[in-house]
Amino acid sequence: MTEPTSDRWSDDELERRVRGALERRSRMAAIDVPVVERARAAARRRRAGRVSAGLAAAAVVAVAGVAVAVDGDRGRDAPRDPAGPSTTAVDPADTSVPAGWRVESWRGLEVSVPPDWGWGAAPIRPVAGDDLALCGGPGAMVTAAGQKLVNADASLPYVGRPVLQSDMCVGAPYPQPEAPYVWLGAALEPGTVELGDGYVQETVVVGGASVTVATADAELRARILASATETGPGACRAVRDQPPPPVRETTVEGRGDLHVARICAYRRLDGDGPLDLVYSADVAAGDVEGTLAAVDAAPPSDVLCKDTSEVVVLEATYLDPYSPDPDLRLRERTVFDLTCGHVTTGDWFTPAPVQRRLTEATVRPWASGGVGSVLVGPSAPWVYDYFIGMQG
Repeated sequence: MTEPTSDRWSDDELERRVRGALERRSRMAAIDVPVVERARAAARRRRAGRVSAGLAAAAVVAVAGVAVAVDGDRGRDAPRDPAGPSTTAVDPADTSVPAGWRVESWRGLEVSVPPDWGWGAAPIRPVAGDDLALCGGPGAMVTAAGQKLVNADASLPYVGRPVLQSDMCVGAPYPQPEAPYVWLGAALEPGTVELGDGYVQETVVVGGASVTVATADAELRARILASATETGPGACRAVRDQPPPPVRETTVEGRGDLHVARICAYRRLDGDGPLDLVYSADVAAGDVEGTLAAVDAAPPSDVLCKDTSEVVVLEATYLDPYSPDPDLRLRERTVFDLTCGHVTTGDWFTPAPVQRRLTEATVRPWASGGVGSVLVGPSAPWVYDYFIGMQG
């Protein structure tokens, strides 16, 4: 495959465009990396540089690594202290996060929990002005393996989010817990509550969101609470006004191995409000490639839809084996609109995004774990048939 001649620039022209892009971006964020030198080095590469299918101009693509750092959409590759700032009066040496714990996200909050915990509900107001209630549970509604349960399992520890998971709601006081739980984003006042049988429920606020831990194990409670942090630059963006544009970056020679990939799941929690982050998870290389292959094979879609309420963004970064900068990454961003029934992806040689139908094959590789506890689309197979039929 040869490079499009329209994307060939001289070194001087590339540097002029890069400098112009940097001047415009300097008003938005402080950039402390040697981007001009990086661009010069890229321009001196023996073979042609990258080709991007994002909505940005090709000149900006030459410093796409900088754009990633500015807009906060970089993969989860930044070093992160899993313990984070202490939220309780405990010795940090006694609250380190054990290896293998998974990270749970909610809006601007991240917290670590044991890997064998399931997912469920947290207290919510089913109708504005109502008292808080558990609509689903008490107990796990989805197992750690991603199996959706018909009836909640009260004996399984779980992470709950304030999302309707059943039309059967239970008001406070809730039944005595049989297993530990973490509630993210529940409208509870900070403080400690004795639940009986040795169970203590403690609530703190981190990153503008509450995290509540209930367990009879004081050490476990301290570890989980100490792990709570605000979402960092390597995590999913906490809030979006609209779905982001798709991006597909590569080089003429191709791209290297997958560096990191994750899904960022969003819902409009407040009616016409913004898209809030409700879940995120890392995605294995095989599942990423299976998803992208299914998206490229899906039929085109011309559905026009603006009332998006559920969106999943698959963010992946790849190594660039031909770049002189070992930290430079090639991005792949694919956007799944579960409300409108389509998926948008980038195209290597055109600036416009490509819209395809949402099919089961495009969703199945990443729709695992707890995503089915917060989104309707991936957990309801009839949705696929409905959208496919609607689009002819």
